[in-house]
Amino acid sequence: MGAGVCALVTASQLGCSGHTGRFALWAPQAGRVELIERVHPEAEEQRLTPMELVRGDDEQSLWRAQVQAPLGYYRYRLELDGHTVEVADPWSRAITRQKKIGGQVWSVVSDPLPAAAGGKTLSPDSVSILEIHVGDQTSHPSADGQVAGSFEALTNNGAGAGLEHALRLQVDALELLPVASWPFYEQQGVNHWGYMPGYLLAVTHRYSRRWHMTPSGGWLGIDEQGVFHDPAIELRALIERCHAAGVGVIVDVVWNHISAEPSNPLRQLDPGDWLARDEHGQLANHSGCGNDLNSNNPYIRSLLCAAIERLFVEIGVDGVRLDLAEILDDTTLSLLRTRALAVRPDALLIAEPWSLGGYRPDQLAKLGWVVWSDVYREALRDALLSPDRPASRQLCASLSGGAQLPLSPALRHRFALNYIESHDGHPLADACRMALRVDAPHTDQGKAAVTLKLTQLAWALLAVTRGPIMVHQGQAFARSKWDRSHGYIRDTYNRDDEINWIDWSFDPQTQRVIAQAGSWMQARRRWLEPVFRSAQIPHAVLGEQVAALLYSASSASWPEDQQVCPSMVAVLWNLGRDSSSLTLPGRGWRVVFAPDAIQVFAAGPQSQLSLASESVAILVRDP
Repeated sequence: MGAGVCALVTASQLGCSGHTGRFALWAPQAGRVELIERVHPEAEEQRLTPMELVRGDDEQSLWRAQVQAPLGYYRYRLELDGHTVEVADPWSRAITRQKKIGGQVWSVVSDPLPAAAGGKTLSPDSVSILEIHVGDQTSHPSADGQVAGSFEALTNNGAGAGLEHALRLQVDALELLPVASWPFYEQQGVNHWGYMPGYLLAVTHRYSRRWHMTPSGGWLGIDEQGVFHDPAIELRALIERCHAAGVGVIVDVVWNHISAEPSNPLRQLDPGDWLARDEHGQLANHSGCGNDLNSNNPYIRSLLCAAIERLFVEIGVDGVRLDLAEILDDTTLSLLRTRALAVRPDALLIAEPWSLGGYRPDQLAKLGWVVWSDVYREALRDALLSPDRPASRQLCASLSGGAQLPLSPALRHRFALNYIESHDGHPLADACRMALRVDAPHTDQGKAAVTLKLTQLAWALLAVTRGPIMVHQGQAFARSKWDRSHGYIRDTYNRDDEINWIDWSFDPQTQRVIAQAGSWMQARRRWLEPVFRSAQIPHAVLGEQVAALLYSASSASWPEDQQVCPSMVAVLWNLGRDSSSLTLPGRGWRVVFAPDAIQVFAAGPQSQLSLASESVAILVRDP
C-alpha cells in the first residue's frame, strides 16, 4: 500500500491550491465529502460543492473539487462511520479559530508566499544560538513593546528585547520555540510554549498583531471589515528584519505528536494508521503528550515534507530543530533532510534525539542531524556543582565537541549541539541555587554572588566549546523561575505570566554581566571560529586545577585581512576556588581574552601560566 499512497499524495498537492480554486482531501474512510465555503466563518450563506472521489491503484480515497472564485473560508463535511462531521483542512496553509476553549476552526484560502530571498548561513562548526519564546520576550511590562508578545515586538520594543538582545549577546541566530498553529486554550489548561500542534503548515495567531485586539470568542486574524491577516506574513517579516541585522532564525517544530483537541482533523480523519499505536491498539505516548504521529505512514510523511519545504522556501527560516525527533522513523528523518537541503543547501538541521520511548543520538547524527547533547549538559553541570571541581579529561572531551558520537574525530563536533540550559527543566541559575540550598533568589547575597559567578563561568565555557552552542533566554543574567507558591519550578509550559516573561528592568550590575556575555561571543567569533572550522583535533593539557585545549592553525584558517596569523590557539579554564598554574608547550603565548587575572611566564622552552580561580581564558601563539 505504502508506495501507491505516497505517490498519490505527493502528486495531488493536497489541501487548497489557493485562489485557483482546486481542493483535495485525503479521507480513506469517508463515504461522502462536501466542500463548504463561506465569505466569513459566521456568514449565514454558504456554498456547498460535492467532492469527486478519485481512487488510486491501491483503492485509497482521494476527494477533489474545483470551484470558481473561492469564497475565502472553507471546511469539509464528511460521512464517517454513519456520522456526519465537519473538519478544517489538515493541509491548511492558514486557519482562523475562535479565541476560546473548543472554538471552531476554519481553513483560509491562501496562496503560497513568494520564495523568500537571502538568508544567513549557520555553520555547524561554530554557530551560536539564543533560544527564545516569542511571547515571553516582550510580554513583561518592562519590555515596552508596541504589540506585546508578538513577532513585531521582537524588533520593535523599547527595552532592547528580542533581536536587539541577540545583537547585544553577539549570537549568530535566534531559535524560536514553536510557531506553528496550536490551540492556545484547551480544557486541560493553557498551551503556552506551543508544543501541542494543530495545523503543521499554518503559523500561530498567538504572536500576531491582532491577538490582543481579538475579544474572547472572536475570530483570530479577521479584522472588522472581514479581511484576513495571515500571521505567516508577520513571521516572515520578522525573519527578514533579523537577516538584515545579520542574525539567522531557526524554528522549533513539533512533528512527533498532535494536540488533544477533539476538532483536530488528523484525529478525526485518522483511518487507523496516521496516529501511532502500541501492540494493544492503544494510542502510543512516547512523546509524553499522547497522540503520537506515525511517521511511517506515507500520508503523514508527505505532510511533514510539505511543512519543512514551506518553512525554508516561503517563510525563509535558516534552520529547524525537531522536537523529540527520536520518535520519527529513519526513512522520514532522511527524507526531511533531503527535502530541506534540496531547497536550502546550507540549512541547519537540529534534532532532539530522545523521547520516552528511546535514546538515539548516535543514529540521528549518522543520518546527518545535529543532535542536542545531554552528555555535554550533564558534564558541565556536574563539573560546576561538584565540591572540588578538578580539571578532568571528561570536561576536555566535552569542550572539544561531540566526543560521545561514533563519528570521525575530525567531524563529530559538527553534529553535537552543546548547551547547559534550555526551555525544559530548571534554569542553570536555579539549579545552582538549589545546590547551594538557597530558599529563594536574592535571600542570601553571598550565595547570590556565587550563583552569578557560576552562571558566568558556564557561559564562558560554552563560548569556548568547539561546535554549535545554544544558550537560553535569561541564561546570561542568572534568571530564575521561582514563585512563593511553588518555589523553584521545573517546567513552565503552561504559564503565560511573569514566571516566563523576561523582566528587562536591569540594574547596572546585570547590564555589565550581559555586556561581558556578549564579549565572550565576540572573542569566540574572532579567535576560535577560524580554528573550529579546520579538521584539526585539539590536544588536551591537564594540570591539577587548570586544563587547556590547544588548536593548531594555519594561515589559511584566518581572514585574509589579518596581519598576524597565530599558529596555535589555546583555551584554558580553572574551575577551582584558588588560582593555579599550567605549563604549555613552546614560548610566545599571549593573552587575547581573559576577563580575570592571568599571568604568562617563560620557563625554558615552555611557558608557565597562572590562571585565576573560576575563570576562562583564550591565548594565541604567533609564528
